Amino acid sequence: MCRDHTTPRERLIRMAESGGRRRLGRRTGALAALLLGAASLLLSGCGAPTPTPTKDAPVLPLREAAGDRIRVGTAVEGLRSSQALKDSTYARILGTEFSSVTPENQMKWAFLQPTRGTWDFAPADEVVGFATKHGQTVRGHTLIWHGGNPSWVSDAGMSCEAMRQTVRTHITTVVKHYRGRVAEWDVANELLDENGRPRPENPFVRACGMGIVDDAFRWARAADPDAKLFLNDYGAEAVNARSDAYVELIRGMKARGVPIDGFGVQAHLRLKDGVPKTMGENLARFAHLGLKVAITEADVRLDWHPGEPVSSSRQAAQARAYAQLVKVCVDQPACTSFTVWGFTDRYSWLPEGIDGQGYAALMTDQYTRKPAFDAVARALYAGR
Repeated sequence: MCRDHTTPRERLIRMAESGGRRRLGRRTGALAALLLGAASLLLSGCGAPTPTPTKDAPVLPLREAAGDRIRVGTAVEGLRSSQALKDSTYARILGTEFSSVTPENQMKWAFLQPTRGTWDFAPADEVVGFATKHGQTVRGHTLIWHGGNPSWVSDAGMSCEAMRQTVRTHITTVVKHYRGRVAEWDVANELLDENGRPRPENPFVRACGMGIVDDAFRWARAADPDAKLFLNDYGAEAVNARSDAYVELIRGMKARGVPIDGFGVQAHLRLKDGVPKTMGENLARFAHLGLKVAITEADVRLDWHPGEPVSSSRQAAQARAYAQLVKVCVDQPACTSFTVWGFTDRYSWLPEGIDGQGYAALMTDQYTRKPAFDAVARALYAGR
């Protein structure tokens, strides 16, 4: 029986190949599908009534629904990861439903190197160890970001020479520590503002200019030649000034021989805005540059405060938006993964991250599956 309790949320930091995957063919018999569905619901804790499995609505873990087409991932709650992973329901769902995990905050500078030369890998190691145990890949997040930095980095006013040495040491130490265990890295996160200009609050770029981004990719590649290296940002889902600037930035990086492998769009969306109509076209632009693309931090948030009821029509609209996001990914051959930024409202960065916004995840804070959960499963299955 599911426990009826509420865990207080904390959010101090705002945004951070499956081996052993069980496979199930399209033509699995009805009895096998029903058994899998029952097992999946049991492992998932509380949930909505299980629908009768059909070709269009399979009762399967999300990682099974996706098959080999893409990895389906989730962020792993960041500030209280020990608490979350020791929550048996959370851990069962995390290990059963997803083929990829992203540490939400545990690999950011403030966690890994809170003071110069003092390293704390324990929270991130916990997530990586969980992923290894459950046959999941890991996306490392993130090596350079304007947020999530300790004051000795963000407020130090370092010279470019000092900053370069600091960043090189940090990236080399972190990426080597996880060599062979982290498949992809968000090397640089949220570099550009909505006008496509470098963010002035980024301490690394402020000290050295955009050249330090090229260096970061080179240092990461040297530390782990097999890891795939990504740029990542929000607000770059559509064809717009920010994504235009990234296209030009990446063209320049490739011309300079910088080892960049992919571009990630976060897809933190508001329900009232919907999925950008040019999202597929935009992902194609990055694919044409020779990159892999990924949806890295998807959620669909509502105007909402904790405890407010959500109408069936708004839940249905949210489900449609999630399904559209999945379809954009599976329709683009270069799209390798679809990751949600947490699967339950219990540990969501919202509404604390954005006041008055929430109800964004696939499950409620009591682990009840929303219509969005089943919509994602069907869209993944349809895209196999």
